[in-house]
Amino acid sequence: MKNYPVLLLIAITLIFSSCVTQKQFTDIQEQLKDCKLKSANADSLAQQNARMETEQNDLKNDLRSCYKENEELRATNINLNRSFQENLARLNAIEESNSNALATSSYDNLALKEEIAKKDEELDAKDREIASLNREIADLEQLIRRMENNYGETANSLSEKERRIQELEASIADNEATMNALKGSIEDALTGVSAKDLTVTRKNGKLYLSLSQDLLFRSGSDVIDWKGKKALKQVADALIEHPDMDITVEGHTDSKGSPAKNWDLSVKRATSVIKVLASYGVEPERMTASGRALYAPLTSNATADGRAKNRRTEIILSPNLDDLYKLINE
Repeated sequence: MKNYPVLLLIAITLIFSSCVTQKQFTDIQEQLKDCKLKSANADSLAQQNARMETEQNDLKNDLRSCYKENEELRATNINLNRSFQENLARLNAIEESNSNALATSSYDNLALKEEIAKKDEELDAKDREIASLNREIADLEQLIRRMENNYGETANSLSEKERRIQELEASIADNEATMNALKGSIEDALTGVSAKDLTVTRKNGKLYLSLSQDLLFRSGSDVIDWKGKKALKQVADALIEHPDMDITVEGHTDSKGSPAKNWDLSVKRATSVIKVLASYGVEPERMTASGRALYAPLTSNATADGRAKNRRTEIILSPNLDDLYKLINE
């Protein structure tokens, strides 16, 4: 590559001087081709040399890491060797003591031999422990490499779980806001109904609308009177505004009369309420009728006031949690 410009200059000079033979001209051309080839090879070698320097730097970094790990293992080995030397020193002391004792007592000699055998076993155990520690070190290094490889996947998984939790919290907050809005709508709609005939309470994530018998029915009847229909119309208007609520209507009686008749009456009253709500536009597929008779009292049936409280119809509103359950299952 260094002779290429000189040869080129000579070739040009000779050509223009017209004092060169055909053979010389051909030789000069061959030399020029050879110089070009060498120049190209030199450039290729320079590129290879640059790549090799990069690889060499990477290898140096790996070598420094290996040196560091080797130093740590060497420190561990030094500690183990120190422990071995201490045990060996104790063994030598025992052997020396044993040699002195052999001259005086064969019984003591036997005991010392047993002690030596025991120490030999301890040393063997130490050797096995050292080998086990070395294997554990290798396993730990392998585990660290696997953990480093899996770190990115773990971080992505945690991010996905955090996103799911945020979605769950948002869904729960939406349900909470919906329940509060529905409770307020019903209370506003039924402001003219007395407190003894109507209560609205929240319990176990559901909204309980309790309507007394006096508001809806005559004694022993399952036919809703005009006052009850007026109140149910206001309830229906509020329910239509919240189509994501499931509706269960439960009929309740006091303990007077036969249980069989109370069962029939409670079911019929619940069905009557559902029919009226459906006539006012509430979707029938959202509603379920249930009769509880005398078996779910609010209070004791021992007094007239208690029995009056137990004779009621409850409209239980539950948020549709299908989307929430789907998020939880995912």
